[in-house]
Amino acid sequence: MNLNQNFQIFDASLSLLGALGIWPALRRLYRQESLNPLEIRLWGILASMMALFIVRFPLTAFDIKAFGGATYIAAVWLAFFVFLYFEGMLRKHMPFVLKLFMAVGSIAFVIDALANNLSGNKPHLMAFGAFMLIAQISVALVTLFRNRKEHSRSENTLLDISVLGLILLGPLFLTDVTTYGLPHIPKLGALGGLLFTYFSLFNQALVKDRSFVIRKLGKTLLFAAVLLAPASLLFEDFNWDVGLRLYVFLVDVLLVFRIHSAVKVLNGEDDFFKFVHQFVSSEKTTFQGLLDKIAEVFEKTDFKVCSGKDLHGYDLPKIMNFFKLNQTHIFNLEDIRQVLFDEGKKANLPKDELQIYEEMQHLMEEHSMNYLCLLSEKNGDMLLLHIPYVAYNEIVRTKTALIRDYAKLLERPTTA
Repeated sequence: MNLNQNFQIFDASLSLLGALGIWPALRRLYRQESLNPLEIRLWGILASMMALFIVRFPLTAFDIKAFGGATYIAAVWLAFFVFLYFEGMLRKHMPFVLKLFMAVGSIAFVIDALANNLSGNKPHLMAFGAFMLIAQISVALVTLFRNRKEHSRSENTLLDISVLGLILLGPLFLTDVTTYGLPHIPKLGALGGLLFTYFSLFNQALVKDRSFVIRKLGKTLLFAAVLLAPASLLFEDFNWDVGLRLYVFLVDVLLVFRIHSAVKVLNGEDDFFKFVHQFVSSEKTTFQGLLDKIAEVFEKTDFKVCSGKDLHGYDLPKIMNFFKLNQTHIFNLEDIRQVLFDEGKKANLPKDELQIYEEMQHLMEEHSMNYLCLLSEKNGDMLLLHIPYVAYNEIVRTKTALIRDYAKLLERPTTA
């Protein structure tokens, strides 16, 4: 195998690998019946990146100029959706000057791409690269220097992880346009896209400290380096150029597997329907049996059933009554934090209701969980769950509602 003669095709194949890694995350959002504004913007980012990598393959591999304009249009859409995504996470408008810069720049370079003035035109490419870099740096700086007190702990973690993905995405993506004057640098845009996609799957509900993502990334880079040694034996003329591209390829492959695995864990449909089938078809059910089935439903998720001494110090009757008054079976930690953070709402709350919110928040934080479900009114059992943000509230509520209904049935006395 002589890879030196096929660098162009190899670099192009990395784009297809990037599209392969983005697909499961994009498909997961597409399959949702409804998306909130933030999810729509994330979908736009992933769709733009996937389109960009798909059309870059024939352009890079076979130098088909017809695809040149399409790649830059997809890149502009990517930058625009990234801007909107971070604005949504910050929950406030970006500075007006930055908005104007993004709007004018996006329109100008879309027109430039449609006129086919970007492909092979160095001055135009330099201007395009400067626009993309300034946009990235500006959004990153606004996010990094935000008022952290305006956001909950999980929101701050999500923002920190996302901005790390953005910081890596920018320079890596630009290698698809320019190699900074260094001829040996491979196309790294797909690597940047995979990293951003992988980071987008995380937030406070999935990781309990910010260093978790760094450790995951470090392990991926290290494992790729370990695999590089035996893989290098496949090449007769192994050198620096070959080694660098092979290492990037291995990192991309590992990230694709990590993304597929993360999406599979976050979906959890198989575990859920397995639970429904096994529980409904079982001839005898007990409350302990229900707890065993909960372990199957949330096999990949932390959970804890609190009762008795676990709830000592909490006003359990008031908490249970609060569930009834709100006509719900489950509370989310972020919703509770938002109520307590909003001074206006907090001031209008009765003292007893405010105390219940604070107790539920303390109970979840004490056990590092983010969902609280009233499992048994008879025994006062509480189900605490630690579920990823990207698992979506609707899915969590459906699962816990089913568990709650079975718990209610088990509390009823049997009749002859």
